[in-house]
Amino acid sequence: PFVILDLKITEVNVGDNDYVKLENRSAYCAISLDGFELRLQDNYTPQPGVNVKLPDYVLQPQMGIYVAESPKAGDINIFTNVNFASHAGGFVTLCKGPCDMNNGMGITDALAFDGQQIAGPVLPPPATFTGTFKLPNNFDQDNQSIVRNKYDGVMPSFLATDWAVGNASY
Repeated sequence: PFVILDLKITEVNVGDNDYVKLENRSAYCAISLDGFELRLQDNYTPQPGVNVKLPDYVLQPQMGIYVAESPKAGDINIFTNVNFASHAGGFVTLCKGPCDMNNGMGITDALAFDGQQIAGPVLPPPATFTGTFKLPNNFDQDNQSIVRNKYDGVMPSFLATDWAVGNASY
């Protein structure tokens, strides 16, 4: 049961093709995505944002998969527009079971960010995001992403210091 903690959000892109990259960080165990859900919430979309039920797909150890508005072959389709933009804030949660907008108990991983002009929404309690990750004014949303560089934050306290701006990989 603890292997689910090895499924991590490792990149979020807020460009024309919004996407989330998920990775299985386990060195030995495969993880089924069946029963997981992503929630993508921005300041423009009414609650509960965009919820994506992940398919019954087995992610092998040390492998990743993209969940995207315009997916490439083998990746997961969001099937709707996500209104992420660099000037506005948002969050992404990965949940085992449904991502409930009022109860964050099912959250296994999360990223919250402030836009260049608008602060992002807060995570559903009891989950918290400690610190502020703000997109810089020179953020190039088509060529840069929010990328994970550390894995110190865990439920219920996710950390802004785990994240940085880096090159988009998709």
